[in-house]
Order: sequence, then structure tokens, then C-alpha cells
Amino acid sequence: MIKHGGLNKGDVILACSMLEDEIALAMKKTGCRLPVIWLERGLHEWPDRLREELHRRIRQLAAADTILLTYSLCGGALAGLDSSNSRLVLPCFHDCIQMCCSLAEQQPRPVDPRSFYFTRGWLRGEHSTARSFQRACQKYGRKTARVLYREIFKNYRSLVLLDTGAYPPEESLAGVRRLGKTFGLAVRECPGSTRILEKLFSGRWDQEFCIIPPGAQVRQELFLYGGV
Repeated sequence: MIKHGGLNKGDVILACSMLEDEIALAMKKTGCRLPVIWLERGLHEWPDRLREELHRRIRQLAAADTILLTYSLCGGALAGLDSSNSRLVLPCFHDCIQMCCSLAEQQPRPVDPRSFYFTRGWLRGEHSTARSFQRACQKYGRKTARVLYREIFKNYRSLVLLDTGAYPPEESLAGVRRLGKTFGLAVRECPGSTRILEKLFSGRWDQEFCIIPPGAQVRQELFLYGGV
């Protein structure tokens, strides 16, 4: 059952630039023309900083009736988030990997805890795995860096490229294969989806979303039991 839908011209999207490809595709599919405020993708590394930045941006958007967030719980970063004036709507998932793996309603979200997931967005930027490995090579030498990263990834059995349909997968898959060879891990590709983002941008908010009215807080338990 869809509840609390409806978007107005003055509403706004707070978006993680890690999902730029998927957000662009979902907006195109839904015809959504709301303004997008992009937040730096590296904030995922520090949940407290991400929460602080989201708080700051939300306070600046006090005139918006509804603020759509393309974030999920994100390591607890969204817990405690609130707005005095605006309704907050966000996907009710633990992280963006789980969200992009969700292909259909009422189906298990096929996230393998022994796999490390990528999209094109997660392969780019200063905080990507590839760039972090390059910095380790510069600091310790390639041989030592490879030993270090094989230890970091020792609990994983594969690297997975999510094909969300938002970009040609061939180039990204080649990048994942290079990492797999370096870290000694199998590489595979699996289907992803922009389904949840499309629902977010079209106001079709059901049990897969957390809808937070003005003055209420995002609570961590909502991501276990559904939105309010």
C-alpha cells in the first residue's frame, strides 16, 4: 500500500554523488525535475561527518515541504536526523548496496556478505578502493600494499559489479577484474536496479521507505520494521 505520496515544486533532493549514475537514470525514467543538492561521496567513510553535513544542509532547506534523501541507514549516519520544518523521505534499507540489489518488492535482497560490491560510481573518486590501493602502493610499495589489501579482503570470496543499467558495464567490469587479480579474488557480475530511486522520485512511498514528519527523528529501528 502506497502512503504519504505527493511532491511539490519547492521540494528538493539531497543526493550522494556515489549514486550519480543511478540517480540520473531514475530521474530520467520518472520525469523528476526537482533540484538536486549533491554531497561528497567520501563522507560515507565517516558516518558522524555525514550526519553533521546532512543536518547542516537540511537546516538550509527549511522552506522545502519534503526533502528526498538518496541515503539509507549508511552505517548509522542517518540515525537521529531530523527537520523542524520539512518531511524527510528516504529508502528503508541498510545501505545503498542493499538498495541497488533490490530487484522487486517482497523478494529477498540478494546481498552476499562474502562479496564486495561495486558500481561505476564506487570505482571512482579519491575514496574508491582502486585509489586507496594506489596510495598504499606509493607509501609502502606495490608488494607490501598487495599483502596488506589481501589481508583486508581476506573475509571476502568475490568482487561483484552491480549492473544497474545506468552505465555500460564493460569498462567498469574490467576495473573490477584488475582489483580481483590483485587481491586474489573471484570476480562476477550481477543485476542491479534503480527501482527504489524511481519510487522515491515519483512519490510512490510504501513500506520500502521511511517517511519522517517535521519534528520527528530518523530512528534506527525503522530500517528493521519499515517507515512511519
